[in-house]
Amino acid sequence: MSSHTQWIEHRGHRILYSNYAGLGEAEYLHAMEATQREMLGQPNGSIVLTVTDVSHSHPTRAIMAQANAMAAAAQAAGITTVDAVIGIGRLQRPIAQAVRRDLHFAGSLEDAKEWLVRQVKE
Repeated sequence: MSSHTQWIEHRGHRILYSNYAGLGEAEYLHAMEATQREMLGQPNGSIVLTVTDVSHSHPTRAIMAQANAMAAAAQAAGITTVDAVIGIGRLQRPIAQAVRRDLHFAGSLEDAKEWLVRQVKE
């Protein structure tokens, strides 16, 4: 695991937390690789709850391509992700939704964790 990716617990649920806040493209891509390794390390059929903080970072074509590749790799491995994102402004949301339509935009880490736990219970 990298310093930008860790498992956290919330209300008895494990959540894969990726903190990409303020990262430049190269460091962001490296951190995404660590996130993907953790995600793909889960058993086939798993549901992985994720929170990603992208505050003060700028999506590039390479980052967006890697995000698509991560989603495809998880799907190919039989892993379902439930994803919340922190730090995306209203103007950036259409870009993020072009990559992933099923993202939840949260105002804070606490909001994201609460939303994720509700998704598992519903």
